[in-house]
Amino acid sequence: MSALEDRLRDAFRADAQTVRPQTIPDLPVRPVRRMPRRARSRLARLLIPLTAAAAVGAVVAGVSLASPLLRGHEQPPGASPGRPSPFATLLPVPRPTPYHGPLPGGSGALPFHPGLAPQPVLGPAASRGVVASASSPGTPPRFYVTFGGGSLIVRDTGTGAILGQVNAPRASRGFGAVAALPDDRTFLAAVWSTDSNMCVSELYQFQLNSQRRPGPLTPLNITIPGNFNEINTLAITPDGRIVAYDAMLCGTSQGEIGVINLATRQVRIWTTYGDNFTWALSLSADGRQLAFGKELGGAWVLNTSAPAGSVSQRARLVSRAAGWAALAGDGASLYFCTVSPSGLPAPRRGTVTYYAASLPTGHQQVIASWPGLPDPQCWASLDPSGRYLLVQYPVSVPNANDWVRPVILDLRSDRTTAIPAPAFYGPLNIAW
Repeated sequence: MSALEDRLRDAFRADAQTVRPQTIPDLPVRPVRRMPRRARSRLARLLIPLTAAAAVGAVVAGVSLASPLLRGHEQPPGASPGRPSPFATLLPVPRPTPYHGPLPGGSGALPFHPGLAPQPVLGPAASRGVVASASSPGTPPRFYVTFGGGSLIVRDTGTGAILGQVNAPRASRGFGAVAALPDDRTFLAAVWSTDSNMCVSELYQFQLNSQRRPGPLTPLNITIPGNFNEINTLAITPDGRIVAYDAMLCGTSQGEIGVINLATRQVRIWTTYGDNFTWALSLSADGRQLAFGKELGGAWVLNTSAPAGSVSQRARLVSRAAGWAALAGDGASLYFCTVSPSGLPAPRRGTVTYYAASLPTGHQQVIASWPGLPDPQCWASLDPSGRYLLVQYPVSVPNANDWVRPVILDLRSDRTTAIPAPAFYGPLNIAW
């Protein structure tokens, strides 16, 4: 990253810290016309932090939910009809900056050949599994981690308060992705390489201590080819033994989806190509099924025993309309989301609907549907227990687009609960 980019990001963060939340009840909003999120390129997201740095002083701090949540018409604590929520605040968040450095292939780098997928490298001391303590099923995770560039931010689910942050190793280019294990205290993170001559990432883990503070990063001694430039591109099974990743190779239109069995040290790789980047990676609990979405829309499921090759040839299309998807733990169901109306130009207001689909039968069931949302978009994070979704729920912000708030959706009861945390520019990578 250049010195200019560093200064701009520092200025953006400094300006963001001076913003004071002010509630604005029921003001009409005129969102700017935009391309739909699924049609945005990574370059567009790269430019967003710089645009936000210039505009942050003009953004009015304050936001209110455009409409009550339909399931139970719940509102955040402290809110009542005619009175905006005290938690309706803004949280400007910078976007990750993709690294477009030299291709791998130099001294000590992973082997790279056009059209072939380079393999991850498991060092002699590579972890045989990410160790986590026992889980606490039946309740939503007590903590979640957000990532939108910069540090990993640990938050309390009940209060939305920040509990701490995790900084990337000093010499690295920063984080690329984060994933959670079911004990609600252990997290997996990908870090861009410290070597400027290599386009690779390293895997680490960290845990929250008894004071609910994040501990140090511990290397797993696993090197991944490429960088994590998209959202939710790292996944791990609940037992901590199987890791899936979705990485892009620098300076090419090629990427790869890989599955690493830490216990057996076996690796499987499938290649991705073109501008329709893959993201929203998820695994079944046994690691035998993998689901992913594409930036231009659609959800696919891949059997992880499939032979190597192009992922588009090995995976099965489940929904062309899905803007986000996640695989259930049993591997038999897929949760996904759609926006209507669809197509171009993107709607200023629309309906966001979350579904559960049976993979054996194809039967689909609506879980939740919210009409009339501003700048509707799909994004959520499935917790390791498979019972809760942390939905990034679109909200209105004066003279701005694509702001969301975290809302918990119980997949068994369809009940929704708003997390009293600031709104943010979404979607973000959220692990919980």
